[in-house]
Amino acid sequence: MAGLAAGVGPAFAGFEEDLAAVVTVGPKGEGSVEAAEALRRLSDAPADRLPALFAAFADAGPVGRNLLAGAVQAIADDLPPAELAPALIALLTVENPHPEAAALAFGLLRERAPEAADRYLADRGLGSAAPPVRRAAVAAALAKLGENPEPAGLRNLLDAALDRDQVETLAKRLADAGEPVDLKRQFGFLTNWQLVGPFDHRDGVGWDRTLPPEETPGRFDPDATFPSKHPEAGGTVTWQPLTTDEDFGRLDIAGDLTNWKGSAVMLAREYQAPVAGPVTFRLGTPNAFKLYLNGELVFARAEYHRGTKMDQYVIPAEVRAGRNLLMVKLLQNEQDQSWAQSYQMQFRVTDPTGAALREPQPAAAE
Repeated sequence: MAGLAAGVGPAFAGFEEDLAAVVTVGPKGEGSVEAAEALRRLSDAPADRLPALFAAFADAGPVGRNLLAGAVQAIADDLPPAELAPALIALLTVENPHPEAAALAFGLLRERAPEAADRYLADRGLGSAAPPVRRAAVAAALAKLGENPEPAGLRNLLDAALDRDQVETLAKRLADAGEPVDLKRQFGFLTNWQLVGPFDHRDGVGWDRTLPPEETPGRFDPDATFPSKHPEAGGTVTWQPLTTDEDFGRLDIAGDLTNWKGSAVMLAREYQAPVAGPVTFRLGTPNAFKLYLNGELVFARAEYHRGTKMDQYVIPAEVRAGRNLLMVKLLQNEQDQSWAQSYQMQFRVTDPTGAALREPQPAAAE
């Protein structure tokens, strides 16, 4: 195996073509024969091609990323730890690495050069773009803090933690130290919305029907009134506030308003983005829903009562700096079983790693 400084010989003249064959393999195996041949050659590539293989994770689908991981593993197996470790650390410190690529690099580092992995965790792990690396760094730092750490140390780890269990652990220890944590804000839940409804969804008619607020999903008028054929609507409906103080941002329509059976409601709010760029919308709901961003449909799921949990749906999107209009169409069917009575939603905004992208807090009144 050639070293990291080695050039690319004639045998790897088709490297870019092989990389493209692996990256473009389809989810149902389209192009898999060509990809398998390409993988065999990529696995013999020199080590100086590791950065290109890691960078390709961003363009590959799940199958392609799995093949890329195989090629990286094969190349790494032929390198001595002293040569592999700095190469992996260099890959971990590039700007915005793909989370799966960064996790793979860290896994190889921990397996082949554990002391270097520990140093990386201590020095840079809390800022890693890879959630598994961030988790390991928080766990290692928390263990070092001991039984009675200063709240400032816990706050520092809370700022880095992404996973719910670590956030809850740190929040409890801070609360025990007299510094309670607002979990809603920590996770970035959007807790104040406007709701209008119920609209008719008996016999499932509301899923395909364009409801009046959906006719202009890029505009929100808080004073608008809409006709509704739902028997409990009274003929017309208008926007009303719906907020929550629940720690995990659960907006409970059935509990706080009414469990309108066979209904659809629309929820709307502005989201103030600090900067333009990629975000992930993370929803939890047992109800069917459609999500609009600035008037464009970005996700839809016609499924009811399959259970719900935090971050049940992770939806990538692009926001613009400043004002963005979010609109959610949420639908409840007519099932009467006890487990089919929830009508609720959680919604938060994060960066691609899962770190909360919180809106600016309003200035305190003087």
